[in-house]
Amino acid sequence: MANGVRVKVFGKGEVHLQFTLGKKFILTCVLHVPDIVKNLIFVDILNKKGIRVVLRSNNIILSKNG
Repeated sequence: MANGVRVKVFGKGEVHLQFTLGKKFILTCVLHVPDIVKNLIFVDILNKKGIRVVLRSNNIILSKNG
């Protein structure tokens, strides 16, 4: 991590997300690291997959193809 501390990865898999408008999305290659208390996502990777990311009023808005 940025502070030089190493933490153990307990697993790797998929996370299935169900959005409020009924859309579904699957995050792949997700790491399970219980020692990190915040969920982290790399916006650059989503952008490379064609997903637009907007941060607004403590919400994250993901869109693809409009």
